[in-house]
Amino acid sequence: MGDLVLTFTPTELQNLRACQYLNNSAEQVLLWDHFLTVHDEVELVWRAQLSFPKLLFLFNRYVVPTCLIILTYATSGFSDDILSDSVCIIPYPTVSQCLYELSVSILTQTVLILLRLWVLWDRKTRLVLATLPLFLVTQITAIVCTTYVVSSMMRESSYALMVFEPYLHSCMLTEKVNFAILWTPGVIVFELMIFIMTWWNALDRPLPQHAKMAKVMYRDGSIYFFVRLRLLNLVLSIVSPVSLLAPSRHFIWSACNVTLTRLIMNLRRAAAEAEEGFFADAYIHPRSWPLLPRQGSCVSETYELQGKGPETCARLSPSVTSITM
Repeated sequence: MGDLVLTFTPTELQNLRACQYLNNSAEQVLLWDHFLTVHDEVELVWRAQLSFPKLLFLFNRYVVPTCLIILTYATSGFSDDILSDSVCIIPYPTVSQCLYELSVSILTQTVLILLRLWVLWDRKTRLVLATLPLFLVTQITAIVCTTYVVSSMMRESSYALMVFEPYLHSCMLTEKVNFAILWTPGVIVFELMIFIMTWWNALDRPLPQHAKMAKVMYRDGSIYFFVRLRLLNLVLSIVSPVSLLAPSRHFIWSACNVTLTRLIMNLRRAAAEAEEGFFADAYIHPRSWPLLPRQGSCVSETYELQGKGPETCARLSPSVTSITM
């Protein structure tokens, strides 16, 4: 496919180069955010007890950058290596495999958001029963659609939809692929329904016992939703030419990972602060205990416990000898 570049117009070449720069910028933003949040990750995630949500978070935290680095190497155009077409179409460990892993990462992101929403909704049975089947159906549909798209890109080499262009040093599509079915199940059905249910629940009955966590969830969750909604991908997959089919692919995956990380860590921090505040309110320093002298008690007017042993006051434990306030 070495002569493929001769069929490109200047506008198409410009579009392809713009896509490469946008994808590379998104990868850099993702890696930089990892460096900025590594301290919070250690404090709020690694020190937490081992749990299913923790494993999902760490999977999403590290699989997405790894896959994007592989995709960047294959599609950035900045590498001088001349790769074969098989790098672009063989399932493992190349582009198609990364597409599957990134689809799984999107699924884990949705699971984490759903688990947090169930906590915010006090695990109401009707809401759990309404969202769980919808989640299962849409995610299974999304995996089936991903399989269809990947299989359509894995034809025989001479008819492959994705090949390596040696002049641009990038894997690229030779014709338009129906990527819209990748976004439709999650965007149109599940995510829109979850967004509506979340705000309906917030407006219908605010939860003061989770006020701070709810504020974080609605603020960061709304940002996550609008990024995760992937309207840009959906619109571009329908109306754009081949040269603009993937300008927001890395950007969307990177932005979803960054916003999800910020959302989960902010929720963890809010929960930790709420727990610390609860113990701070429940614990009263001994010097502030309101001990008042009562007849028959072991407390004198100087607020000094006079008991020297169990024989002085039966209310004192035998281990208590003397306490001065």
